[in-house]
Amino acid sequence: MRLPKPAPLLMLSALFLNGCFWLEMGSSVSYKEHPPIEISAVFSAGNQVLITTKDPETWPRSTTLAEGCPVTRTAVGTLAVCHGKGAYVAAEKNCLKRSEDARQWNERLNLRDYPDISYLAGVAFDGEVFAAVGDKGSIFTSSDGQTWRLDAIPGRPSLRGIVHGSNSLAVYSWENIWLLHGGGPVKEVWPDATGIAAGPDIVALSYAGSRYFIQTSDRLAVSSDCLHWIDISSTICPWNGRVWFASNGRSYIAAGRFECPSNPSSFIMHSDDAVGWTAVDTSPLIQRIGKSSYLPNFRFNGACFVSGIYVIGGSFDTLAISGDGIRWTVEHQDLAPQYERLERGGGVTGSWFGIY
Repeated sequence: MRLPKPAPLLMLSALFLNGCFWLEMGSSVSYKEHPPIEISAVFSAGNQVLITTKDPETWPRSTTLAEGCPVTRTAVGTLAVCHGKGAYVAAEKNCLKRSEDARQWNERLNLRDYPDISYLAGVAFDGEVFAAVGDKGSIFTSSDGQTWRLDAIPGRPSLRGIVHGSNSLAVYSWENIWLLHGGGPVKEVWPDATGIAAGPDIVALSYAGSRYFIQTSDRLAVSSDCLHWIDISSTICPWNGRVWFASNGRSYIAAGRFECPSNPSSFIMHSDDAVGWTAVDTSPLIQRIGKSSYLPNFRFNGACFVSGIYVIGGSFDTLAISGDGIRWTVEHQDLAPQYERLERGGGVTGSWFGIY
C-alpha cells in the first residue's frame, strides 16, 4: 500500500493568532500499524542530552549536535533519567537501571520482586539520594543507585512523577504534592497551596531554573517554593496538551500544543521571569521542518537546557535547538529510510498536510 499523495495546501511562512506564532496542521493522519516516528522524551543529565525515540533505528546510540552538545539515545520506554555521584539512573515502567556513561546500563531493581507495585513513574536525584516513585505510594531510595530501599507515602496513593528542585524532591499524584528532603519524611504541600485553586487532575509537575511549574486539567502556575503559586494560564498560548518548560538560569521557555480536531497547533514561548510570556517566531523552524515530504501531526515531547543550549524534542525525530530560547534551528537524522519503511509497511490512512 502506497502513501496517499499530499493534498493541495496553501503554504504560508507562519500564522500569528492571539499573540502566538503557530505551527499549523491540516487534516489528521491515522497510523494503523506504525506509531508516529518521534522523539518521545528529552532529558538533561550530566552534561548531555538523553533522548528516547519510538523507533530506535532512527538515531544512533550516540551523536553530537552542531553546537558540540552530546546526545545519547536511551532505551525505548525510558520514563526519566537523572545523574548524580558520577552515575546515571533511569526509570522504566518496571525497572530501574544504572550506568556510568548513559550507554551501557545494568538493571538494579525490577518490580517482579515487588508484586504489589504495578509501575514506576519517575526518578530524580537531590544531591544526596536517588529516589524513584510509583504505584501504591511507593518511594524507592538509594545513596548510590545500586541498592534500593522501599518506603511509602501514607495512604499509598498512585504517584505520577518526581522532580528535583529547591533542595528537595517534589513527588506528585493526581491530587497531591509532597516534598521529600534527603530521603527523609515527606511533607504534603498540595492542595494547601495558595495563589491557585487547588484541585484534582495534576497533569504534570516540573522544575526549571529556580521555579516549579504545575499543569492541572485547566491551569498553569509557577512557584518558587511549591507552596505559593502564580497563575500563568492567561499568559501562555491557548493549550490543552502537555506544556514543557526549561531554563538557562536567566530566562525560560515553554513548548506546548493546542489539540483541536480541525487545526492542531504547536508553539514555543519565552519569558524572563516565568510569569510574563512572549510568543517566539517559529518561522525558521517551520521552514526547516517543512522541507520534508511527509509530515505527521507535529508535536513537542520534552524540553531541557544543557551545555549552553535549549533542546526541544519533537515529531519525526526532530530536535529544535536554541542558544537564547528565541532563535531556533532544527537538527534531525536522515528521514528517508523512515518514509521508505512506512511505504513498504503501509498502514497509513487519511490525507497528509503541511506546516504553514
